[in-house]
Amino acid sequence: MKNSTMRLYWHFASVICLTLFMILGYIVKFYESTILRIDQPIMNWFVSIRSHSFTNFFSWLTKFGNTLSVVFIVLAIVTLLWQSKRKVEAYWLVLNTALISGVGNYLIKFLYSRERPSVEHLIYADHYSFPSGHAMISILLWGTIFLILLPYAKGSWKIKTLQAFCIIFALLIGISRNYLGVHYPSDIIGGYLLGASWLAYSYPYFVKYRLLQVFNQ
Repeated sequence: MKNSTMRLYWHFASVICLTLFMILGYIVKFYESTILRIDQPIMNWFVSIRSHSFTNFFSWLTKFGNTLSVVFIVLAIVTLLWQSKRKVEAYWLVLNTALISGVGNYLIKFLYSRERPSVEHLIYADHYSFPSGHAMISILLWGTIFLILLPYAKGSWKIKTLQAFCIIFALLIGISRNYLGVHYPSDIIGGYLLGASWLAYSYPYFVKYRLLQVFNQ
């Protein structure tokens, strides 16, 4: 596939994700009672299945979306990439997790100013609810790793297994926020859509500079 065609496909996917996010955000902002008809029953279901084992599991899992954990994971991966002379990969990972997810999500929450769910919160969570920062950082962190591994996946069950882990882990972090009562399902979907939009937009440029990196080595 030519680079221009590949870029077109990825940018089209980016526009789709961003459009869906904007539609969802508009509903959350101006018709919250409508979206609550879907959100609230799901939240009530999560409350109904709470147990000691589930609470311990999801309380542990959600920590992987906390700032300190993400910083540690990113630093560890960036160190490995830098030592392997994969500087483009390292730069892209830092850009996605620090600037786009960290700063971007924090500022976007002010636009919607959605209060968190009224159900009991099993963990502490501050700031506004939409879009979910944990969902956005999980899709950007683990999605970036998934795409970095993409060229090595063909014929390698180990890489494919690692990619499957990235997807499952990102989804579970989102579910943990619902179970713990600190985010509505629409918050999670919003975070995923916004993160996926940036990933799809930036990926073709990452591929371009990664190729230049390979040729210059």
